[in-house]
Amino acid sequence: MPSNERVRVAIVGAGIGGLTLSVALGAMKKEKSNLEISIYEASTCISNIGAGIDFWPRTWKIMKSIGLQEDLLRLLPQVPDGSSISEILAVLPVLTSTYAAFMSYEEREDEICLQFHNGQNVTCDVLIGMDGINSAVRKCFLTKQGLLDSLSFNPKCPGYTAYRGLIPVARLEAVFPECRALHGPMMYWGKCKHIVAYPISGGRSINTVFFTFDPSKKGETCEGPSVKSCTREEMLSMFYGWEREVQALIQCAENPTKWVIRALMPLESYSKGRVFLGGDAAHAMTPFQGGGAAQTIEDGYILAGLLSDEACGPETFSHISEVYNTICCPMGNSVLEKSKTTGEIYEFMVPGFEDVVEGDKNVPLLKLKELVHVLEREWGWIGETSPEEDKLCALELFNGGCYNS
Repeated sequence: MPSNERVRVAIVGAGIGGLTLSVALGAMKKEKSNLEISIYEASTCISNIGAGIDFWPRTWKIMKSIGLQEDLLRLLPQVPDGSSISEILAVLPVLTSTYAAFMSYEEREDEICLQFHNGQNVTCDVLIGMDGINSAVRKCFLTKQGLLDSLSFNPKCPGYTAYRGLIPVARLEAVFPECRALHGPMMYWGKCKHIVAYPISGGRSINTVFFTFDPSKKGETCEGPSVKSCTREEMLSMFYGWEREVQALIQCAENPTKWVIRALMPLESYSKGRVFLGGDAAHAMTPFQGGGAAQTIEDGYILAGLLSDEACGPETFSHISEVYNTICCPMGNSVLEKSKTTGEIYEFMVPGFEDVVEGDKNVPLLKLKELVHVLEREWGWIGETSPEEDKLCALELFNGGCYNS
């Protein structure tokens, strides 16, 4: 039965997840929709952090379906095929925004009361936490379930550090004209280290990320700043002995920064009652499949489909929560784990490679080829699944149909 009752949706977090969710809700809701959407963001300005956002053709289909294709194509030379999109936030409109830092929430019989650090209190019918890896909504969500000791309460350090730097193509051409990264994406693998390099900004720059792994830091609670500046000398020392091509990439990197990679342990559920988690608030992951932003967008897309359904109303919020968990929680946690495994493959930290050391030139080629086949299987989900199919399954479940996995 259609519900005509007003539904006040509060989205905490105006990053790519919160903004995409708001746009998807706007695109899917009917002309006389009963949805009222508000976004709350702690920062006074919306900006992108890092050199770029990677997502795959499956996610591009979402951007097309919610009407963002033309806006994004004005920023891009072509439809993305795994390329970097660093200006995506510029084309995501905010429906209603308030700059306020979320503190906590209280669930009442028929609504939720949100409290903010500035003393502001507001009420809503549905709360969606898209507030990132340090999500205040997630911490409150777990606390109210008596899960203060949850391993997912705070992000952990998987042991990785990333050194990032942008390289002007003209500079690299002058220093090392035969560098393969000038002509397309490149990866360089080594024991406990690997490098990713790919062109961005219409081919004017190359984004480079140099990863190192320290097993002694695995599982530590992340303290202090996650990003700080570093020197090329530090990067050169970490990759001492690597081929000339790698040395040239480091020498050409401008304003390098050092990032402590953080991630969440998998959550058992992403929603309960009227409260939902999405994006990094639910499944912050390592970057080794470039899936963090994509999965955030997919969470928002599926949740928007459920909230925009004509049957959505106060009496169905719990059912929407169950369906969202059924579809999004296994998928998000699976991508989180696959990203972790992919990083281990890149750095030869998998069974059969225990004795491989940095600089080892005696690893059989056949053994390396077999490892590539393992990697291909870890990436297979990208082409084997579809966010549109997941949304249709969610709507079928919500409306009483049967879900076939």
